[in-house]
Amino acid sequence: DRDDMPKFAPQAGNEFFADGRTMRPGVPGTVPFGRTDVVASDAWAAPFAADREALLREDDRTYRGLEADGTTYVERIPIEVSMDLLKRGEERFNIYCVACHGYLGDGKGTVGVSFNPVVPTFHDPKYSDPSDVFGRDGYLFHIIRHGKLGGDGRLTMPAYAHAVNAHDAWAIVSYLRALQASRNATINDVPEAQ
Repeated sequence: DRDDMPKFAPQAGNEFFADGRTMRPGVPGTVPFGRTDVVASDAWAAPFAADREALLREDDRTYRGLEADGTTYVERIPIEVSMDLLKRGEERFNIYCVACHGYLGDGKGTVGVSFNPVVPTFHDPKYSDPSDVFGRDGYLFHIIRHGKLGGDGRLTMPAYAHAVNAHDAWAIVSYLRALQASRNATINDVPEAQ
């Protein structure tokens, strides 16, 4: 009578699937559908029109962080980086990332300091060197959306695709880059007026 049906919580483990995750990626080749009859010229409809455009996810660089070969992470953010994107990234980072990674991205968040393995600092040079896979923007995007498995097959970072869409994931990556730049900045980098 379905009173005691099994229920899988987001980010929970599941031994049934080879990757050990409950949350399943979309089936390749599936054609998504969504809201219809949206008049994009109406201001109230703009978010819905953007949602519809994102449903097809035809651009692997934007929606998967991958080059055309399907395996190489993009080196740099494939969308325009603006002050609005940075502010959105800061907001999303403060909501989803700070507890573990800390406000400075140094891995010293309130919760993260008690984790084993240790939460990485984004100020480690490997996270800013695009010749290293860890330093590619597409890699960071992928980890934000899909999480990271440790050597023992267990999640060392949960996936946030359920809460962070592709645009917001790129916003977080842009904010991480701003945190890195500010950490390495000197007083000479600050405009004279400020």
